[in-house]
Amino acid sequence: MKVLLVNRDYALKSPRSIRMFNWLKKEGCDVRILTFGDIPSEDPNICVVSCRKSLFINQLKRLIFKFLGMHGYVLCRSEDKDFIKHLKQEKPEIIICQTLDLLPYVMEYQADAKIVFDAREYYPEQGSDRWIWRILFKKLNIYICRKYLPKCDAIITVSQSIASLYKENFGADCFVCPSMAEFYGLLPSAVDASRIKMIHHGSCARSRKLENMIDLIGCLSERFSLTFMLLNDDPEYLSELRDYAHKKGVGQRVHFISSVSYKEIVPTLNRYDIGIYMLSPENQNQLYALPNKFFEYIQARLMLVVTPNPDMAEYVSKYGLGIVGEDFSPRRLAINLESLSSNDILFFKNKSQESAKILSAENDVFRPFFDYISKKTK
Repeated sequence: MKVLLVNRDYALKSPRSIRMFNWLKKEGCDVRILTFGDIPSEDPNICVVSCRKSLFINQLKRLIFKFLGMHGYVLCRSEDKDFIKHLKQEKPEIIICQTLDLLPYVMEYQADAKIVFDAREYYPEQGSDRWIWRILFKKLNIYICRKYLPKCDAIITVSQSIASLYKENFGADCFVCPSMAEFYGLLPSAVDASRIKMIHHGSCARSRKLENMIDLIGCLSERFSLTFMLLNDDPEYLSELRDYAHKKGVGQRVHFISSVSYKEIVPTLNRYDIGIYMLSPENQNQLYALPNKFFEYIQARLMLVVTPNPDMAEYVSKYGLGIVGEDFSPRRLAINLESLSSNDILFFKNKSQESAKILSAENDVFRPFFDYISKKTK
């Protein structure tokens, strides 16, 4: 079966794209990736299209059309013509589209294929914590969802809460396929009672309010430290975080290390004790987050500490993986953390060990939607 996976983000750095690509290959599919990016791939089955710069006049036209609510005129961008050219040349039976604004291209130029939309976010609220995003993109994303989601042969998403939002607001039924990491045959690392090592990794995104985790360290005793392993996707914010740690007087206990390759993430995390994600609910996507890192923490055999975002909290509570904060404040969470002994932490790390197999990509998380769409191609 020929499958094409398309993504506006650089798919070779997207854990979910990589996992889906590998899973489809394991299933015997002839799978290709068509993605935007600046680094070409040596794999003949991965086509990386360079991003063209948009002319000012085209940007101005798009802006005017957005303000006028003429969203149909905004869907096709001149800078995407190389992507469209390659898309036309493909002959897939199934297309998995992982970016909302690529759906119109897929529908127009690959109408004979079965089309699956991977709704990795709840796109109508993706950046709604920023006023400029609400002005420029909110109505456009709602327009695309209303027009194109009903035309998809299947829709998948990362969490039950996001699936419920798509059902409630667009009548769209979604297969829930969490972004579970591949299984790693690791063991929990030993816990030093005098040096409890927490880690957070991922995007350096200002909207995530990563400084809350620095505030948490300020509320904890000297035995706790925090390491950030962040992408350098916002150098200014990264610098602000470093300065903030020193300003709060915890610069010696808040460390910053370089991000590592996809394959090195879990082995690197395994050196720590606690995987932490304090995520302030600035928008619905953040409230209902169930990210890649959550499952990577489990594969690294870490104790998990999360804020009460319902989908993360459900997994932590169900499998006994760690602590769920009573609210989103650092001070309240610090009280819970401070009460932990090294044996408590090791207990939760062993719970991750017990759950690692079932909460991994080897548990065939993509199977339900794939079997469904495969039957529709026959």
